[in-house]
Amino acid sequence: MEFIWSTIAGTLSAMIIGFLWYGPFFSKQWIQLNGFNPKQLKEMSSNMGFTYGTTTIAWIVTAVVMKWVVLFVGAEGAWSGAMIGALMWLGFATTTQFVNRNFSRKPFGLYILDTTYWFVIYVVMGIFAGIL
Repeated sequence: MEFIWSTIAGTLSAMIIGFLWYGPFFSKQWIQLNGFNPKQLKEMSSNMGFTYGTTTIAWIVTAVVMKWVVLFVGAEGAWSGAMIGALMWLGFATTTQFVNRNFSRKPFGLYILDTTYWFVIYVVMGIFAGIL
């Protein structure tokens, strides 16, 4: 049962934070850094059901793996969960994003915007995995 609550909380938190991060908080910067024009944005919004559906699956997998790692190392509590989330971000998420950024030649500011979002998500998921 602990996997269910941790997975639900982690998935919902990722989606809510993502909505805020790439919506009211940083949408203008994200659009500018990606170099999107209005036509591209309209095309992107035409298939959002698929995008949100597959993103939800990815967040479920991430939340389950986060819980497995927390259980595997025997961590308990919000602080331990947050630390595991931060270490997973450092070891896997930001490094992968950095390599992708280097080869895609996207602006460094976009990397910072995206990887900071991932840091927040991993820490919050880690907290939920540590307490639920």
